[in-house]
Amino acid sequence: VVYEYNATSPGRFVAIDADGVLQEVGYAINPMLSIAGWAGQYWAQQARQGSRPHGVTSSVPIMTKQAFGGVAMVNLSSLPLSGGARTRLAIETQLQCPGAWNVECGIWDHMATLAVQCPGHGAYTIGGGFEAGGSFAELARYATPYRLGVGNWVTDITPLAPLLSRSVCKFQLDMVGWAEKSWVWTVTLRAAAEPHATSGGLPFQSVPLFSNNEPVVRQTFDRSYNVGRKLTFEVPSETVKVELYALISGHGEDSTGCCEFLPTRHTFNINGHEFAVEFMEPSDMYGCARPDMGVEPNGYGAWWFGRNGWCPGQRVRPIVIDVSAALLAPGARLGENVASYAGKMWNATASAWMDPCAESGYIIMASHLAFYQQGEAMVGRA
Repeated sequence: VVYEYNATSPGRFVAIDADGVLQEVGYAINPMLSIAGWAGQYWAQQARQGSRPHGVTSSVPIMTKQAFGGVAMVNLSSLPLSGGARTRLAIETQLQCPGAWNVECGIWDHMATLAVQCPGHGAYTIGGGFEAGGSFAELARYATPYRLGVGNWVTDITPLAPLLSRSVCKFQLDMVGWAEKSWVWTVTLRAAAEPHATSGGLPFQSVPLFSNNEPVVRQTFDRSYNVGRKLTFEVPSETVKVELYALISGHGEDSTGCCEFLPTRHTFNINGHEFAVEFMEPSDMYGCARPDMGVEPNGYGAWWFGRNGWCPGQRVRPIVIDVSAALLAPGARLGENVASYAGKMWNATASAWMDPCAESGYIIMASHLAFYQQGEAMVGRA
């Protein structure tokens, strides 16, 4: 094996995958044979994932090879939104370059958000103030890779089923304007049977908790970030299970180091029960070298550095936590309940969490509570 490396021009590499197909490996911007191993891990992950989720019973195309700048009006009347205890919903997203080669892709990593608005739901601030995302209408969030055009991600959105209805709904992809033409997207909404599912199936109702876009955009992770993050809500009497669903990612960089490459902690307090999420990956130089988890490897940039809740060339992985113990335990109130949220940033000097004090670093976040009942439950509006 002869491995040649030119620091001024890493060039392009190709390899044959397990199916005998010639594939671009990416860019050898570092002189490591790991690039071949990372590519193999990614192809293996894609093969395991397959082109369709297991047990698919219904598929609705949302967008097919579409660039940004448009809105898709989609009829969801065929979607089984009364799927009972054996149905799950997922968004499958495929990313491509406008041309045939990676070099024709956008060079920088940017966030893209997929949002939905069905009849009966209010309008939300989809784009946010910086990178896209953070709306209550957000179904999925993605980070584009550094000049790579092979992306295929499946995101389970079952807890967000109440955002949908069997009617004509508006779907919209959004990202920063100067990067829109660098990518081509194919998005499909799928319903799949889940033979081993327990009670719950699709949630019959949800409550929006906290968003950094509504009622006003407030994404900067500064000293005022945690102010006013408290609300009350009711739990429907027929509820047997409650899940917290959140999409959280940190971005930007200032003199505090926040927030792309600084760990953060996010705590949701429900009736005195704390549920915390910590993103420590920014402390790991190879925190994003996870092609086995769907990260597109060997991008034309420092794709392997750990980041705050996301990686270039990967979907933002939803946070899903069963919070039933805080709401449905014996003696719990079915009336008014209290929820609050607070973020912390990592102080590396003290090795401890501290209140946020960023100057311009920011957090993109949206969260919901999903309520499940026993047996079948109609979701949304017919």
